[in-house]
Amino acid sequence: MSQPNESTKEIRIGLPTPFDGKRENLISFINECALYIDLNEAIYNTDMRKIIFMLYYMKGGTAQPWKESFMADVATTGTYGTHAGFVTKLKTAFELADSEGEARAKIRKLRQGKDTVDEYIAQFRVLAGRAKITDNKNLIEYFMEGIHQGILTKIFALETLPTKIEDWYLKASKFDAAYRRLQEINERKKGGPSTNTTKRFTPRYTPTTSSKDPDAMDVDRITTTIDRLTTEQREKHIRENRCFNCH
Repeated sequence: MSQPNESTKEIRIGLPTPFDGKRENLISFINECALYIDLNEAIYNTDMRKIIFMLYYMKGGTAQPWKESFMADVATTGTYGTHAGFVTKLKTAFELADSEGEARAKIRKLRQGKDTVDEYIAQFRVLAGRAKITDNKNLIEYFMEGIHQGILTKIFALETLPTKIEDWYLKASKFDAAYRRLQEINERKKGGPSTNTTKRFTPRYTPTTSSKDPDAMDVDRITTTIDRLTTEQREKHIRENRCFNCH
């Protein structure tokens, strides 16, 4: 049995997401652990170390009591067993009874929605793998049902229709990227500097009879009255100190 060198440092990248017992996350958990263990094979070089590493990331939910039960068995038998045997026990306990059928049901309902084509393809690949669908014809049929109508129309407008699912991935991704690029350009045009040169509107104030002070002197009316008086009448008003408005 080889022992890790004291100078060996663990490469702590891509740590697995803790597994809480949800069946749909089991395969991802196993794969993430396998990648991390392979990356640090100089450290996790025994079955026991690999199993303990995986146990450490089994937390909460139904995974916690399963881990405690497993540790009770270890205390009784005095051994962790093999890493391959541990993974088999995990799958037996948590894997869906009909994971293949479940995946097929999900892939039939999968739609691109607001996701990019690349995000849709990533989900499609996972479900296709779980459903164990390998035939190009069936994969293409499922794929066509989920992508946006505009992208599907673009692909059907090609001179030669792709016959392999990988080619469908490439074409759909290409058309989606071009469409989103065009959208970005249009948005930038809309959000550019304003070309509106309309002058600012300043309302002009026009006095109304309701806003006029009733006690204020009506200059216009007095001026009109004076103009209508004769010279003799004006002089009389001045001598007698009369008002030109009310006389």
